[in-house]
Amino acid sequence: MNTGAVSFLDRLEKELPSEHRQHALSLRENYSNRLWHQLTETLLLFYNTPSLSVFYVDLYQQFVQSVGMELDQIKLTKMARNTAASLQEADPQASCELMASLIPKLAASKEATALATLYTGLFLVRAQKVDEAEECLSVFKTIQQASLDEIQTTLHLLRAEIAEKRNSHNEYYANMLQYLSLVGVSSLEREEYEAVLHKLCVSSLVGDDVFCFGDLVSLASEECPGSDSLFFYLKSFHQNRFDVFPRFLETVNTRADLAPFAEKIKKKITTVALVRKVTEMVRLGGCEISLKTLSEFLGLSLGTTEMLLVDSFILGILAGKINQKTNTARIARIKPTTMDDTQLLQLKESLDRWVEKHEPALSEEI
Repeated sequence: MNTGAVSFLDRLEKELPSEHRQHALSLRENYSNRLWHQLTETLLLFYNTPSLSVFYVDLYQQFVQSVGMELDQIKLTKMARNTAASLQEADPQASCELMASLIPKLAASKEATALATLYTGLFLVRAQKVDEAEECLSVFKTIQQASLDEIQTTLHLLRAEIAEKRNSHNEYYANMLQYLSLVGVSSLEREEYEAVLHKLCVSSLVGDDVFCFGDLVSLASEECPGSDSLFFYLKSFHQNRFDVFPRFLETVNTRADLAPFAEKIKKKITTVALVRKVTEMVRLGGCEISLKTLSEFLGLSLGTTEMLLVDSFILGILAGKINQKTNTARIARIKPTTMDDTQLLQLKESLDRWVEKHEPALSEEI
């Protein structure tokens, strides 16, 4: 038993707030009796107590590192992550170095090595070392790790944060949605949730291949709808509330934070509005639609409306042909979109009616 480690635990007991001194007593007892599993759990509990974060670094350097190989390696990696996180704001470089220094010691555990590599990447990207963070992704790919939820979660988060630094809106949108679907939005603090939701809204509007907001809308629970007006508009669009379209455009024109993307966003939401309106027109009146009706809805000229429709054909959102003589378009296909519960119910009812109508023919023996 390391006498230095015991001395540190004695000192820690005196320094801890009275309500947390039991932590130090439990650590010393488990360490003295070589109860490694219990020691691991007690340490993890300590590192999951934010009010004790001022002690994380000392505990890690003075005690955890001396017993690290006796601990569960995945949980040791999480302790190192929380320790590095406590350093991140004051010394980003130190947080990166602390996390990276653990990786060689985890050779016996592929999963722990993979997880520590991804955590290191996260601290690097947050320290503005994006190239080095991408190197961590490359190293990660060479590790034959077993399936672990924490690895997949961290992988999506790292990819999202790198994409954010690279201004790759499609990548950010896809990976952050994947990350949140795994951890749940309730795992985020309110302020963090609002920030992420705003970034997702902007990415969905600026990204080149995002034309359906169903995944984003379904992400936010009723308890966490988000206060950003962008999300309100996206949700309204998804619900075919076309009355918000003019206000949406006005918001984009007036918000300073959207100024760098204003023109692209306006074209995106106009295209989405067009596709949504076309979908409604086809559902109500058949495959042939009036360009005049569509242009009046969008508040655009016939020529501009026609160009937007052509763009939607090129993007593969719609398929069809335009008849310039009659100013109509015949829609052959509409790209499927993510549907909410109400839309799924409507689809079910429509399919049920179709089956009922054609059941005699379907059941007829051939």
